[in-house]
Amino acid sequence: MRRFKVVLVFWIVLSVPCRVQAQRAMNADVDYKPSIQWIEAGNEDAILAAGNSGDTSYIHVLRSVSKRKSQLAEGPGRDAQMALAKLGDKEALFEIACEFRHGEGDYRADALLNKVSYVGGWFAIENLSTLLNNRPENANMFVSHIAPPQPARFMAIDSLINIIHRGPTVELGAVKRPVDYSPEFKKFSGWTDDQVVEAWANWITSHKAELEVKQPSASFSPFPDAKCEKYYRKARAKLGRPLP
Repeated sequence: MRRFKVVLVFWIVLSVPCRVQAQRAMNADVDYKPSIQWIEAGNEDAILAAGNSGDTSYIHVLRSVSKRKSQLAEGPGRDAQMALAKLGDKEALFEIACEFRHGEGDYRADALLNKVSYVGGWFAIENLSTLLNNRPENANMFVSHIAPPQPARFMAIDSLINIIHRGPTVELGAVKRPVDYSPEFKKFSGWTDDQVVEAWANWITSHKAELEVKQPSASFSPFPDAKCEKYYRKARAKLGRPLP
């Protein structure tokens, strides 16, 4: 646990830009209705505000913007993809789920740290929950250029906190203890990493009925891997970095 505390503090300090971007997008004024002209011009704030507005009349213009450039590159195409997903567009939701589950390096990190957190809803919770199991790769360090190395499962918990704003109640031994997750991990003194992750996995399972109605609620289970590969290859090629 001591090793994880050191890594976590280091990650919090160096990952501020990523976290600020995701938080800024989520905290945008939902009552602000951006102009179509600003969206067409590729203004980031206007595009993300359109997604936060809940107004599906923006979908048509957002689709036009999202197709201009690869959704994997920072810019209007990526921002429009996020806004579309927030408004429940199934194609954009699938694209982000694909990047989250099968992307690599920076592309997957962006989906995990920024895109999924901005979109929220059961869509985000279900995808993040796939990292809360005992598969070895989820305990391994997740390496990218936009965040310091961090186990994927704890990156998932950090994003879940931003979305749910709640924590699990866990029975550890004979004592029932409420767990209020904090980045500093102060509440988990003496707990193992596995116990923390298991607490979150169990809490989400027991609250599934109330969580799965949160919008957008799109679910991709079983996941269409062949369709995902086709999308990802196309997105990488548009970026000028085709897959081998």
